[in-house]
Amino acid sequence: MGECSLCGVTAQSPCGVICLSDCSVCWVTVVEATFAADDNKSVGGIARVARTEGEVVLDDKTQLRLCSNGASTAQLSALVNHIYPGRASATGNERISKQASGTLPEIIEALGLSPAAK
Repeated sequence: MGECSLCGVTAQSPCGVICLSDCSVCWVTVVEATFAADDNKSVGGIARVARTEGEVVLDDKTQLRLCSNGASTAQLSALVNHIYPGRASATGNERISKQASGTLPEIIEALGLSPAAK
């Protein structure tokens, strides 16, 4: 089977994890996951794991890290849209296993998702 492991967050496949590049906040698809942080909030199958207090300001220049193992493009699109509402859409239901880093537009491209209009 396999897992996703990034910034102290481990999830069983199929999974997707996206973290800020400094690992202060991560978002993970929730099927089976363990978190190394106290502030864990789960909404609609996606958990937010925060190691810092306060709100996170995100924009298209924010550096992110991604780990995906067997997650569908629909799951990954939902994960991206949870963090950045309305920014990606999935065509098809391909399974994606990869690691990537970069800005939101670069992550969307790496996943093979379609960017949605801002």
